[in-house]
Amino acid sequence: MKRTLSLILSLLLLLSATACATPTGKPSTNPPQGNLTVDGVTFLPSEQVTNYVRIEFEGFGTVLAELSPKDAPLTVANFQSLVAKGFYNGLTIHRVEPGFVIQGGDPKGNGLGGSDLAIKGEFAANGVVNNLSHRRGVLSMARKGNDYNSATSQFFVCLDTETCVYSLDGKYAAFGWVVSGMDVIDRIAGVKVSISDGIRVPNERIVISSMSFVAPESAETEGETSAVTNPVTDTAVTTDGAVIDPT
Repeated sequence: MKRTLSLILSLLLLLSATACATPTGKPSTNPPQGNLTVDGVTFLPSEQVTNYVRIEFEGFGTVLAELSPKDAPLTVANFQSLVAKGFYNGLTIHRVEPGFVIQGGDPKGNGLGGSDLAIKGEFAANGVVNNLSHRRGVLSMARKGNDYNSATSQFFVCLDTETCVYSLDGKYAAFGWVVSGMDVIDRIAGVKVSISDGIRVPNERIVISSMSFVAPESAETEGETSAVTNPVTDTAVTTDGAVIDPT
């Protein structure tokens, strides 16, 4: 029964994104201030493109995400480009599927919009090796119907490992994970929803007030690396991308 529900939800997700709208996000007039500290590592605001993105959800809190160009280089480059342009600032989470995903990044705010550029789907069904599984906390790209190469700006965050791995692995381009702030994602996932056109939409407006790049403080120090826990694999990764034994 659970697998049947998962399949239905997956099909709904598959139909929820198109690539037809013009970007409307604008750079935040009040970019996030201050530093983030995660597992003893301090992250500083960065004017350079990095693999760490700070996401501010208005009224909910801060999420730190790490991108994985090793697993999905085209997807990460596209996401970084949109963040750098301020595309996501002021957009919303337009879909909340409890126990499955939250989804946002649509300038139309209804699941029918996207940025101008569609990218190749980096997943097995499209002939691309992507070793990042859709575990809880993973970021991945939505796309349009059966068009594997239609992802633009809409992304989702996985809420449940079993459901998402079964429904989404090999079919969607996972490209990063939540390093900290999964409690924020869970609070968003817990808002009241209504059914609209077959999907669950939040009854309140959930705004991505800003996305911005941050960098580990020690990355500025030559020869040093810092490690943060990767909740997706329960291992640790250094700031240069090397995996280390957490024990």
